Amino acid sequence: MKIEEIVPKENILKILEILTQKLNVTNDEIIALNNSADKENAILPISIFESDLSPLETISKYLSEECDYSCAKIARLLNRSHSSVWNACKDANSKLPARFQKKNSVISIPIKVFASEKLSAMEALVHHVKSAHKLKFSEIAKLINRDEKTVWTSYDRAKRKLRN
Repeated sequence: MKIEEIVPKENILKILEILTQKLNVTNDEIIALNNSADKENAILPISIFESDLSPLETISKYLSEECDYSCAKIARLLNRSHSSVWNACKDANSKLPARFQKKNSVISIPIKVFASEKLSAMEALVHHVKSAHKLKFSEIAKLINRDEKTVWTSYDRAKRKLRN
């Protein structure tokens, strides 16, 4: 059952407005709260991809620290091997020992986006943001702190892989 079936959308928006404006709760904190309630449909704030970690390292670290997911659970959600997720978590923690900063992300990425066996985490991220949010490559590059050419290449590879 979806929350919109119980509470009108206008009321949900008012609650979110109160949380963000009057109580200074960030969108990322709201996302984390949602993730703790609905582990199968977790969403990721795009702000976490600003770090120098790879997308898989970023996702693994975020889900491990913020949502308290095990490596096995993350591997299952991402449709990846347990060892690749475990290595990503280990590498991420050695590269970035601190927790992610709470920011106000304007874009959220559903965890299901990364479950495709065909696409790398970077390809899935860029393809989703470009397709769902209709952003320019330069805008995506700025959001995820990557070179615009890297973003274009990732999107092009994702398009070709999904065509076949």
